[in-house]
This record gives sequence, structure tokens and C-alpha cells, in this order.
Amino acid sequence: MFILYLTPEPYSPSMLEAALIDKYKSTKGCKNEKNGGDTCQWSGETSEKRLYMTYVASCASVVRAARGFVEDVGAPAASKSGGLLDLARRSENNAERDCARLMVNQFELGLPIPKTKLDTGVPDDDLSVPVLRLRDWVDFLVRGNHTHILVGLKKPNWKREEAILSAFWANFERQFPTHPVFESARQGNLDLGKTFPMVFHGDEGRGRKRLPFLVLNFHSVLGRGLQVHSKKKPGWIKMAPNYHGHTLTSRFLLAALPKAAYTNEHGHVWESLMDLAADEARHMFFTGVTDLISGRGTFHMAMLHICGDWPWLADSGGFKRSYRNVQKHKTRTKPPVGICHMRAAGQIGYDFEQLNTDQPAWIATMFTQELFCEGFDPSPFVRIPHVPGQTGALWYFDVFHTMHLGVCKYLLGSCLALMSEVEPGSSIDARFDSLSCRFIRWCKESKRRPHIAKLTKELIGWQVQTTFPSGTWHKGGLSSVLMDFVEHAYEANKGSWPRMLQSAGQAVVNCNAFLRTLYAGDAWLSVGQAEKAAQHGLDFLRCYAGLARIALREQRCLWVLQPKHHAMHHLVLYLWNCSRKGKTLNPLCMATQADEDFIGRPSRLSRRVTAQPQQICNRVLGRYLQSAYAQWVKAGYIIRPKHGTNKVR
Repeated sequence: MFILYLTPEPYSPSMLEAALIDKYKSTKGCKNEKNGGDTCQWSGETSEKRLYMTYVASCASVVRAARGFVEDVGAPAASKSGGLLDLARRSENNAERDCARLMVNQFELGLPIPKTKLDTGVPDDDLSVPVLRLRDWVDFLVRGNHTHILVGLKKPNWKREEAILSAFWANFERQFPTHPVFESARQGNLDLGKTFPMVFHGDEGRGRKRLPFLVLNFHSVLGRGLQVHSKKKPGWIKMAPNYHGHTLTSRFLLAALPKAAYTNEHGHVWESLMDLAADEARHMFFTGVTDLISGRGTFHMAMLHICGDWPWLADSGGFKRSYRNVQKHKTRTKPPVGICHMRAAGQIGYDFEQLNTDQPAWIATMFTQELFCEGFDPSPFVRIPHVPGQTGALWYFDVFHTMHLGVCKYLLGSCLALMSEVEPGSSIDARFDSLSCRFIRWCKESKRRPHIAKLTKELIGWQVQTTFPSGTWHKGGLSSVLMDFVEHAYEANKGSWPRMLQSAGQAVVNCNAFLRTLYAGDAWLSVGQAEKAAQHGLDFLRCYAGLARIALREQRCLWVLQPKHHAMHHLVLYLWNCSRKGKTLNPLCMATQADEDFIGRPSRLSRRVTAQPQQICNRVLGRYLQSAYAQWVKAGYIIRPKHGTNKVR
């Protein structure tokens, strides 16, 4: 017996799904499998919730399958499944359009966010790019009584929402009293209890044929927190980072388009997208959206930061200085321009590698140099209300890319290289096999997912010992597991380890303590938490700098120094300085782990629609709104009507 489909729900249209599986079972991704693939582990949920299925089927094939199902069981029986007969009547010639009309227009199975054509300023532009404006998102949230999502509440509570926002801005004013939001509030132009702190994020996912696919979104600084099973009962004024919950319910898409649509002859589209994001942020700050249904007044938003990985920060800002300007050779023909858009770090006399102090030479150059390239217009984001004289602070270094996909990979590369040297074996491969066995055994004992099959010298790019080892993986979770493994090994064997390896183990302990302090905090860190995190961060940087000096003295290629160490130095000094003023906004509020998940969703959708740039943007947005609608219903934010009614709550 060959089971085509397994479902815990009785009397469902599973035969239609079984037919699709039977037809496409040889296609990659079209099979019954665990969520995330056959290599992932089951969750601790009940068996009924462990049934997952991946669909990669065209709309035309769905229409054909629906027709075949109706022919097999007859129209009377098929009519018991709502919409099946209507689906079978769709045309195969333009099934994407007809299915969208059925699902969205007739059955209202999509979020009602209107698509707006991007104004590129080119009258005869052959490319039409649809966007979802922030003001339209907010209008939908206000009309549907969903503003509680923006402060991390599960259910609407108007008084509590205003109390949370008022408390947020009270903390923010202690740190940045000159921000324009407070002057606007004093003038009566906005109500801080109805002003949401927002972040703008952008990055490129992987679209069709592994080509870049740009995804831009806004999201609130506040959310439902980090720890899913936290026993700590939140207070009335709950302020937590925006992580928990499905990203389709907490992130608000602005645009999604393939690289061909914003490069080369369409390069003006990139500039138009940046202009649009800045204009939407300004509109929500100065104009806002008025509640015409419940009479709650006008809601505003203040965009505090632009976040993402360093390439995105450099591209969106058009900076004169970034990591791309780091000196790559011993000799130079002209003075280096520096690597930091906010300071002179990387220039002569201001070494970004000066990690062993809380008063590096470059700290005195904060916001003293021109931010943008000469001869080019400033970034449109300079028009966003921000702290006067601190334009560069709008672009925020991301903890996730800085630490998990940066500093931790450099640290672990050298740590694993040294740990392999104390393992038994006559060759480097044999020693790594021994180390790998210990790692896999530790993962089983501690019930941690290893993410990899084994540890190898290729994993850290250490095929020859004349290169600096560094992690070659692209999964932040692997960095976290390996950091814990190295710390465990250090605590168990530090007495027998060589001096350099002992110092490396202490560096890992300090780095882990820095990250754990951040992850244990809420949206606002107490003075003690901020000081503790900053101290652990400074201890790690000093330890790492000491290791680099030892390696240089011993002429060993270990402990590479990279621009991301400077980005971490920024984060640590931010915590140190802000802790002197009061509560500190947790850098995790601007981190991008959840955004990385969100980026993957429109990117995967782009692989399943037409490859024509003219249509791909529109169809991805359409499918995105349908996918988001399903998650909003699942989360209980939207309540579907009972059979026979037409209105949606």
C-alpha cells in the first residue's frame, strides 16, 4: 500500500491534494516531509500537528486536478467542498489570474492591502513595480482594530497600548531628548501614546535560479518577545523585542522584486524605492492615519533605524565609507578612507583594530566627517526625522550579522583549529574526526541540534595552515551551538589546554555572556543589564585582541581581525554609554533574525511564478497577501465568517 496523503482532519478534500502529490511526487519539494525537509527534527508537538506538506504546483495544474476530482465524484458531491466547483471552472490559459480572482476577490482569502504603482519618475518606463505602502498597512491595522500587534499584544486593549507607547517614549527621551518626535508632541502635532516606533529593513533573498530577490519591509520595534515558553508573567506595561509569532503577521511588506528589476537599465527603480520608503516614513510621522471608525484619533509612526546586514546598510545609504573600503594589502598608494560611516575608524591614526579599550582613538571623530560620497545626492533617508547631527546613527549595525554570522565565526574558526591540535590522531583529518565525534556526542547529551554531519577543516576554511581559519557556514544557529560546545569543552578541560587555547576558551565565555545578557533582556535593558553586557563585550574584545597579538608574535595565522569586530565595538560602546543615562534600548530590537525568515517567504514565492520581471512583482505580492491572510486567520487576528455570510471580522 502506498499512502498518497495523510490528514488528521476527517472529510477534507484530501483526494485533490493526493492527486497533486501523485502527479508531482517526482518534483523536488513535492512530497510529504517534515517541516523544513527530511533532515530536520520533529518538534515536541502531538502527532496530529506533525503532518506537513510542501506544494510546488502551478495554478493550471490545480485547476486540472480540481476538474478531474469533480469528474470522479460528481458535481453534487464536489459542491460540499466550498469553492471546488468554482475552481474547476477556471481557465487554464490564465490560471494565475483566474485563481487570484476566485481566492481573493470572491472568497476574500487575501489581506485587503491595495497595490500602488511605484512612481519611478520615468514617463515611458516599461516596468511597472507594485508596492504596498506603509500608510495603507496602517489604515488596514486601524480599521481592523489590529494596532495591538504593533506593541506586542495578542488582543486589542486600547488603554494598555497607549500606556506601553507612552512608557517607551519616556525611556527613549532619557537617551535621545533632542529627537524631533518630542518637539512634535509638545506642539500637539502627534500623541506619543499613539505613535509607534518602527524599523525599516531590506535585504536580498534567493529567487529563481538563485538570483538575488530584494525584499523591503517595515516592522515595529516592539513585539511579543524572544522566549516562547517564558514563565515570567508580563506586566501591564510589556515591552519586548519583535521576534515571537509568525513573521507574516509582524512584518509589513513594502516591495519585492528580482534584481533585474532594479539594476542596469532599471537602476532608477532602486532610487525610487528608497525615496518611497523615506516618503512613507515621513508621511506617517507628519500626517499619520486617522481612525474614522472608532474615533481613536490619529496614529503616527517614527522610524528610528534602518537595519540589515552591512552590504544593505552601505547600499541604502550610499556611504562614502564602509567595510568595502578596508585596506586589503600591506602597501597602499593613497590614504585609506575608513570603514565606518559614523566615525574615522580605518583611517590613518584611527585603527579600527584598536579593540582593547573603551576609549579608542576613533571615538572622538563621531559624526564629524561627511557621510555621503562627493558629487552624489544624499540618501533620501536623511529627510526622516532623526536626532540632529546624528544622521549616520539611522543605519544600525545588526547584532545577528555582526555576531552570529561574523565575530563568532572568526572566533570559532581559530578555536576549532586549536582544539583539533590537542585531539589524538596522526593527521589533521583524523584529529578533526575525533573532535567531530566529541561534538556530536555532546549535542546528543545536551539535546542540541548539530546542524552539520561532522566537523572538518573545510568547515573553517583551514585546508592549509597558512590561511586564517574562519567559519564558512551561513546559519547563525550553528554558531550558537558551536559557541556552547567550545565553552563546555573549556570548562571541562581548561586545566590541560595550552595557554593560547585557555585564553580562547575565556574569550568564548565572555562572548556567550555578552549575548546571553542581551537575549535575557526585554526591549529595554536595565542599567545593570546594559552595564553587564557592555563589560562582557569589552572583556571579550580585550581577550581577542590579546590573542591576535600572541598569534602575531608566534607568526601563526590565527585570530583574524575584520571590520565586524569594529561593528561589535560600536554595539558595546553604545550599551556602555547609554547605561549612564538610564534604561537602554536592547540592540536585539534592531536585529534581523526574524527578518531573515520573512525575506525567505517572498523569495520562495518568486521561484513559483513566471520569470518575466513585468509580472513577477505583481504575482509575488498577490501570493504574499494570500499567504499572510492565512497566518492572520491562524493567529486569531482575523475571524472568518460562518458558512453563508459574506463579512469578515
